Amino acid sequence: MRRMIALGLILLASASAAGIVMTRPLPAPESATAPAPGPAEGAPADLAGESPAVEAPGPDRDPPRKGKSPGIVRGALSTSEIPQDLDRMEQRRREKLEWNRRTVLGAYDEVGRKDPRWDESAREAMDLASRMFGLQVDPVVTLADLRRPARAALDAGCDDPMLAYLHTRTLVALDVVGPAELARLMIEAAEGLRASDYPACRRAVALELAGTQVVAASSLGGPPREQAGRYFDDALALMPESVRTDARTEHWRDLWFDTLRSLVTGYRALGLEPVEAYERVDAGLAGLPEAEALRLVVRGWFWFDYGWEARTNAFAPAVPAGGFERLEDRLALSREAFEAAWELEPDNARVASYLMDIDKSIVGDRAVMERWFDRAMRADGDWYAACLTKLDWLDPKWHGSVEEMLAFGRSCFETGNWRAGITLLSPDAHFRYACMVDRAEGTRYLSSPEVWPEIREAYDEYLEHYPDNNVARSKYAALATIAGNYPEAHAQFERLGDRLTMWSDSPYIPLGMLELMREEAARMAVGGQP
Repeated sequence: MRRMIALGLILLASASAAGIVMTRPLPAPESATAPAPGPAEGAPADLAGESPAVEAPGPDRDPPRKGKSPGIVRGALSTSEIPQDLDRMEQRRREKLEWNRRTVLGAYDEVGRKDPRWDESAREAMDLASRMFGLQVDPVVTLADLRRPARAALDAGCDDPMLAYLHTRTLVALDVVGPAELARLMIEAAEGLRASDYPACRRAVALELAGTQVVAASSLGGPPREQAGRYFDDALALMPESVRTDARTEHWRDLWFDTLRSLVTGYRALGLEPVEAYERVDAGLAGLPEAEALRLVVRGWFWFDYGWEARTNAFAPAVPAGGFERLEDRLALSREAFEAAWELEPDNARVASYLMDIDKSIVGDRAVMERWFDRAMRADGDWYAACLTKLDWLDPKWHGSVEEMLAFGRSCFETGNWRAGITLLSPDAHFRYACMVDRAEGTRYLSSPEVWPEIREAYDEYLEHYPDNNVARSKYAALATIAGNYPEAHAQFERLGDRLTMWSDSPYIPLGMLELMREEAARMAVGGQP
């Protein structure tokens, strides 16, 4: 009980004194970063890894930055280095691309419906999709890039189901047609893939997405809602075949994790109780020893999210009665599952990152957090979620101090890992501190010669490689506004146009406040008055 009271006091203390942002506890490694800076914002959901910001491939191979202005408050503590095995990260990046090419482009060459009339366009589309799913950069592949050759292949008469599916995915993400028509097209694409010899894991994703689209469109003139359940069941039923016939790499594991998590969510949307929905998915993994580690990870994820669902993201005084107790009970089940998964897969960064977050949520043991952080980053030096969770752990609203939080933000900057967005955690740390003081002090701090150059360098480098990441650019524009750098803020808001986007990681700024900041920056950039 004392631990829960302390947790509540820490959360209550996180309310911003600046009056410009809102803060709240972060519920999960992935959900905290889903809309955060990442290389594949808006990319299809069957990426091998659900959150681009969380699971982007490795960093730039430039050496870590040294000797630059610290940009932290006086007395900041040093932190241990963040493991960055550049050779291993480069290898994982290649393996991710190779696996996606093998299961998309390679599968087309092996089992696709080929014809000289469309082969060139179809293969171009398949290769672009492989690069997108593989989170490649320089250049980043966009859905508009993918749509062009996919449309050309269809216009040439291509009837390959994978090509039709990829084209439909571009329509979903680009918001080209309405929900009912999208549901019809996704069903058509999923049925085509179901009858094909493409890898079972890819067919499962298509079936799950068909069900999800049916749920979304059921009240808007789409197919009957109960049809979604059949597609969810059929996706889950492909797991035994996938275990038997697909290349079971870590990328296969990540793709199935995303799919299974979406199936739990989908069954709940159809009216199943949370535990019933989870157990329905879990039953599909039972009796498959090759998928036991994956089964444990899904179990850990479910009880983690279900625990935070009971506690809610409310500040401590507004947490429902029994919320803290249910959080602690359910996170105990989550920890048990994740620890068992780690025994089977002692190189799974997702598992280590969740165990960090469990410690943050109910314990606050620095040694435990550091141990799992080190394991997560040695398993995958690009695991943004682990760095975000450690930054949050070190935030005074949880278990750390301003000095520790800012020092770790500095360490994130020094990794040079723009590719995974880790360098942007330095501006985030400065932003958190600015939200702990009044607006005038926050402006003075962010605009200081020790801080602003670091913020600018982190965002300039990141946006050079990911120019279309609306979340990152929106946050940069907001930080420039708070810092009083109105010309820079105005330039970023102008670049965004109508794509101004809020984020969900704490501290966050509501969209309405971002719009007011845009007006302020435009006025002040030409010599106006506050």
